[in-house]
Amino acid sequence: MMSECETHLPPEGLLRFRCPGCDYGLEAPFAFAGVEAPCPVCGSAVQAPMRPETAVVTLPHGFWDESPVVRAVGVAEPATGESAGLPPIERGVTELEMNWEVPAPSMEETPSPPARKQMPGPTREEEEATAELGHRRRQHRLRFFDAALITLFLGTLIMGGAAVAFTQAKPESVPLGSPELSGPVVERMQQLDRQRDQAVQSARQTLQGLLAAVDAKSAGPLLLPGSTGTDGLVFPCFPGAGPDDFEFIQVRRIPGTERFLSLFEIVADPPLVIPVEETAAGTKVHGLALAQQQGGRLGKFLATQGQGEAVFYVLLRPGPAPMAAELVRSRPDLQSFQLVAAEPAFPADGASGCLVCLTPGSEAAAIFAKRSHDSGLRPAVVKLAWRQHRESGNYIELVSFQPNSWSRH
Repeated sequence: MMSECETHLPPEGLLRFRCPGCDYGLEAPFAFAGVEAPCPVCGSAVQAPMRPETAVVTLPHGFWDESPVVRAVGVAEPATGESAGLPPIERGVTELEMNWEVPAPSMEETPSPPARKQMPGPTREEEEATAELGHRRRQHRLRFFDAALITLFLGTLIMGGAAVAFTQAKPESVPLGSPELSGPVVERMQQLDRQRDQAVQSARQTLQGLLAAVDAKSAGPLLLPGSTGTDGLVFPCFPGAGPDDFEFIQVRRIPGTERFLSLFEIVADPPLVIPVEETAAGTKVHGLALAQQQGGRLGKFLATQGQGEAVFYVLLRPGPAPMAAELVRSRPDLQSFQLVAAEPAFPADGASGCLVCLTPGSEAAAIFAKRSHDSGLRPAVVKLAWRQHRESGNYIELVSFQPNSWSRH
């Protein structure tokens, strides 16, 4: 039964419509009204219209007799079912196949797009306004950036001031006391201070007695027992010097004992350095140090060039490499020795330093090796002796270290 729309359309009418997907114009005979098929352009499903207002073109008699398939506008030759490649049409149409074709554009159906309207360029006033707007925006950005930097700087100052204030206020709020010392430690420190003061005072009195001595007999009880070489002392030891013409230099505790060694300088030309030691028999003056300085014995010993041996107060350190290398080049016979630099211990010695030899494996070499890594000067009382090589000449050997509270080895 045909609908009302179908009764008002001629049997040979041609339906014209557009694809809802791509808006291309399509055509189909009235026999396919209401039939749905894919668009040959975009593939969207398209249904032929059935409304009476749909444009219908009357075809001449026998137009569709040439081919059982649908033709489209602009197609010169009818398309076969095999070339269309579309599925068969339902709704009773079994032998015909839909073949949607894109109609050829025509001047009447496809109007040309309107020409683009040429926009006039900006005027000079508009360009100036745009430039002014851009300038203002840049100024705003720069001002914002400056304000951010100033804020950061002020924040840093505030934080720094707060940190300083906190640091200054913390000691006031939480006072930090000195480390707690136990009672015995404090008492021991106080005891050593008292002993040190007493040792210095006793040394002053002993040195004043030596200044007043007029001969060896009166000075004997004030000199360190067992000192050799003190027989050459001249009395009075310091002619023209008063009982108080000396200055305190330093005091140190003798390791392993409760006694102290004090150093004083006698006002003379050149000045004399006098060690005064606190012993079990009382405070004594190192007479050997005084005799060495009074007689210039170290300088005389070095000048003899090959005679004798003696005990001296000296300062020792490892021989400097350039000096040792130069001596070994000139004296190959000394290559087997360890070279040590010996210098005068007192300003009044009147001697210059020299290189002395230590025999490897000797007791003196073992004692010196305990601090051979220390390049600084160290005081010591040593026995020096001249040795003679039968071919190369004389040299000085450090024979032994003498036990003495003034030594540091």
